[in-house]
Amino acid sequence: MLIRFDAAPLVDKYEAYQRLMAYWAATMQDDVFIIAGGGWTAAKDLREARSEKSSDGKVKWLEEADLTVKKGKQTVRLVADVIPPALIVARFFADMKDALDTAQAKAEELGREIEELTEEHGGEGGSLAEALTEAGKLTAASVKARIKSGEAEAEEAKLLKKAEKLLKDEAAAKKAAKAAEEALTEATLKKYPELTEGEIRALVVDDKWLADITEVIEAEVEARTEQLTARVRVLTERYGQTLPKLTDDIECVASKVNAHLLNMGFTA
Repeated sequence: MLIRFDAAPLVDKYEAYQRLMAYWAATMQDDVFIIAGGGWTAAKDLREARSEKSSDGKVKWLEEADLTVKKGKQTVRLVADVIPPALIVARFFADMKDALDTAQAKAEELGREIEELTEEHGGEGGSLAEALTEAGKLTAASVKARIKSGEAEAEEAKLLKKAEKLLKDEAAAKKAAKAAEEALTEATLKKYPELTEGEIRALVVDDKWLADITEVIEAEVEARTEQLTARVRVLTERYGQTLPKLTDDIECVASKVNAHLLNMGFTA
């Protein structure tokens, strides 16, 4: 690292080296320990998240799960120490991730439309005020109940039909997003034991280590660039006016002062 960045004008080589060592201490060291102990195939192992039981028998999770799967009635939380699921998804299941993102975006967009409809017509005296729940929300049940009441006038009935359709579409979109997420989780979980050594090397070295190190070095370059930009800004403000311009300004002011002095009867 020191040799590589010795000639780089915008990066302090020791800062770059320090960022590498920070990444080594936080992430890479543990990865290397696992791989050195069990070979490259150990990098694909998954384990259950650590937990402990409190005095009242409740389970407290000591770490976040990378994957959560259902085994019968039991929920199993799994941790991937070396290869995060996101790397598996990005390399092997990009199409499934795109489908999930599309479904989630559609559900969120429909949710926003429902919120906008509620805000526009759900206030006091609004056309949909009677269709809101006690919490001030439009739900499939509350809209259906209002429609069944038969008390809605033409404008309200039109808005109720619109709300009903939006809520139905949102529910379908959420269902599709959940199905896409479950399919992606299942495919990712199934892929871990199938990984070859070559795939593991590519995931760990290229997709994780080199990508992360590149990111931290880019952060160092960005930080240094921001420092230089701030310094240039200060210099620009400080020396924005040239010496000839300042001299001319001084002479102009001095002539005005001398003129005033002459008018007051003072002479040089």
